[in-house]
Amino acid sequence: LRKYLRQNGVQPSLSLKIQKQIVERILADTRLSQQDVPVLALLSTKLRANLWCEIYAPRLMSEPVLMMCDGVDDLLLGDICNSDTVMTQSVGPGHLIFNPNTY
Repeated sequence: LRKYLRQNGVQPSLSLKIQKQIVERILADTRLSQQDVPVLALLSTKLRANLWCEIYAPRLMSEPVLMMCDGVDDLLLGDICNSDTVMTQSVGPGHLIFNPNTY
């Protein structure tokens, strides 16, 4: 980065600010996604299913309709946790989550 900034004639004061921000963002404690941990693919299907339930079940059970459905069907929550429909996504400040102009 320093070499790039120097080669492109970036003023030292701006270069220092850029380097400082890059270091801060690299050191920031960011939330990892499943894709950031490729070794999870090495887990057995059963152990991976247990992991997904451990991660997703508490969040899903906070929804009253899912809590009610889980009371009727004990396997429902496990099925939802182990499907491809549940995922987490981290977003930073300023990211658009909902677009009011889409349906």
